[in-house]
Amino acid sequence: MAQPVCLLYITGETVASDSLERKFAELGYRVDRLSTVPADLSQLQALAPQVVVLDQTASNETDLESVRRLIEAFKRTAPLIIVLNSGQEERVAEMLNLGIDDYLIADSAQGYLALVEIVIDRALARQKLTEQQELAEAAIAENLAGIERAKQEWEATIDSLPQLICLLDRHGQIIRANLTVELWQLAPVTGIRGQNLQDLLQIGEQWPTAWEQLSAGHSVEFQYYDSELSRYILLQARPLSTQTSRRDKLLGSFAAVVAEDVSQRKAAEESLRQYAQQLEAHNQDLDAFAHTVAHDLQNPLGLVMGFSSALGKHYERLSPEEVSVYLRKIMETSRKMSNIIKELLLLASVRQQDVELEPLDMNRLLQEARRRLSVLIEDHQAELILPDHWPIALGYAPWIEEVWVNYISNALKYGGQPPYLTFGANMESTGMIQFWIQDNGPGLTPEEQDQLFQPFMRLHKQQIQGHGLGLSIVQRIVTKLGGRVAVESEGVPGRGTTFSFTLPSPEYSILTEIYGQ
Repeated sequence: MAQPVCLLYITGETVASDSLERKFAELGYRVDRLSTVPADLSQLQALAPQVVVLDQTASNETDLESVRRLIEAFKRTAPLIIVLNSGQEERVAEMLNLGIDDYLIADSAQGYLALVEIVIDRALARQKLTEQQELAEAAIAENLAGIERAKQEWEATIDSLPQLICLLDRHGQIIRANLTVELWQLAPVTGIRGQNLQDLLQIGEQWPTAWEQLSAGHSVEFQYYDSELSRYILLQARPLSTQTSRRDKLLGSFAAVVAEDVSQRKAAEESLRQYAQQLEAHNQDLDAFAHTVAHDLQNPLGLVMGFSSALGKHYERLSPEEVSVYLRKIMETSRKMSNIIKELLLLASVRQQDVELEPLDMNRLLQEARRRLSVLIEDHQAELILPDHWPIALGYAPWIEEVWVNYISNALKYGGQPPYLTFGANMESTGMIQFWIQDNGPGLTPEEQDQLFQPFMRLHKQQIQGHGLGLSIVQRIVTKLGGRVAVESEGVPGRGTTFSFTLPSPEYSILTEIYGQ
């Protein structure tokens, strides 16, 4: 069982500190808490923390001296994370320049608590990577410095290293290489002498320039992708001696080359980059969610409060017809708020919930969607043309019903007057099935099409006041089920717009399980 992270938490008495300490306990960290930074930091070093968190939310002024002392005390043993108040973001760059490892901004909504584990894990991973890199660099430097003096001990030392190490003469030919040349299946170690480095590795155009720098007495270092090895290689080369005598020039080693397989490191960097993209996407969802709650719920809530207040103040003077109108407005607005909340919950659940794909009765789902939208269909006097038969696709029925509800409601609002909606399905050559709905509206320009399926996006805002969640929900659902969404329109009035989504057929699903993606 993994040992809990030992965390030193230095903070004054603030709301943020209490919230953070509860979060640390929730995450299972072992916490030593202090109220101030003591004069004698050896007391803190004796605690041997793995992470140090300095909470400066108790004041709008940052204690730079304490930060410097903590960095100096723990720079080799534990990363330092600073917690600042919202509004102190301008101090982050200064703190990073001092040498802190990471930071948290304590917002009033305490959304930053969700980032605590991410920030601490990232700081620990970065420290571990730095330690490993320092150890690797130290080992390489030590090996390179001792190669010329320890040729007689080559078999006992250099051959045990995972890096490919070669000694070159002044013509760039290999004098000797370690056993990694055989592990990488490049050449027999006994037959390597006299070969050029370019014959061994797919260095390409970078080597001539590197050789010129080596000849001038400079070390070189660069990365490249070796297509033969299918690996990312970090190549380091250093001159070993000045070679002043003729004998040295003829017999001595001119340069040492270390080729290290850094494919795992590159993969880790790519994984970190993808993780950062995912985190950014999550942050955008949170921002969009906050925007919807703050704006789209505020307007209907204001209407409910206004009508309710009017009823309370003027009930005695209002006619029964006016009271009925007020109550109807309150009910309609409350229903709109309820729909917004339901769609927000659906949007969040689609990301988190995993479902099993099952054959869909598309006709039944369309009929249920029509039932839910019956009032809107009747108000718009819309005509819906459905096919007699639907192909069988795999999906999750409750989600696909929501897809149709959103597509149909959009077509009713933005389609022609009156709306004429045509439905259909096509089997694609890939084995996916495309389902579509076409309206007879004014169509969409290319610019408007590019803006679709973005979270909380509305078109024609001056005409339709909506919360813009529909197409974002559609895209998230269809993507989660393995399909894609699309829109086609010529932007010509009357020719309308076609919205579509794809789902896998049972045959496509079977082939995917057998052969993979």
